[in-house]
Amino acid sequence: MIQEEEYTNLRGEEESVHFDENGDLHLSIVSKEKLGTILERLFNEDEFLSPYGIRSLSKAQLEHPYELDGLVRNKWKDWLPISMKYEPAETQAIIHSGNSNWRGPIWFPINYLILDALTRYDRYYPAKAKLSHPFPTLSRNRITLLKAAIQLSERLVRLFVSGDNGMRPVHGYNDKIQHQFAKEHWKEWILFYEHFNAETGAGLGARAVSGRVESSGIFKGLEI
Repeated sequence: MIQEEEYTNLRGEEESVHFDENGDLHLSIVSKEKLGTILERLFNEDEFLSPYGIRSLSKAQLEHPYELDGLVRNKWKDWLPISMKYEPAETQAIIHSGNSNWRGPIWFPINYLILDALTRYDRYYPAKAKLSHPFPTLSRNRITLLKAAIQLSERLVRLFVSGDNGMRPVHGYNDKIQHQFAKEHWKEWILFYEHFNAETGAGLGARAVSGRVESSGIFKGLEI
């Protein structure tokens, strides 16, 4: 049987090498201690955690944008400061050409990878050393990473679920679309978009009719 000691040469100051109770190897560039620091910000509703999933940029950058020295020239040949500010939908900054949409919106690929990582960390640590963290960070609701993954997935599913007003966040505040998809023959057909407004849940970018969106099928393949 492979012994954990055989892999100690892979462990640096940050890396984690661990065998679970079944003898399966878990390799990570993030140690158990550093993971807690990451989750503190990831699960913070004032930073990455939105009502609809994990933002692609921290909301803290709204008031404190990341800035570099110097200037950059946009396509209109204007010289502007180099700055990255949180924007929950398509960027409004004239420094960018076209729609630059990685400065805050919800993207499913990012969230899928985060959910997968949370479930893997939870699975590989034995019960007596099970990781837990407050979710959200500023709450007293300390839960396992598996339960955090479940609650995060529920936030993502919330994009497509009708609220008390009968409206789905994914359809935004477009009355025409909301009315069309409220009709009997359309109400179970939901548009799936490229990315989503991190504050309202409205769909953005490319879109295609995906048919019935089942909450149990969105994350098919994840063990949650």
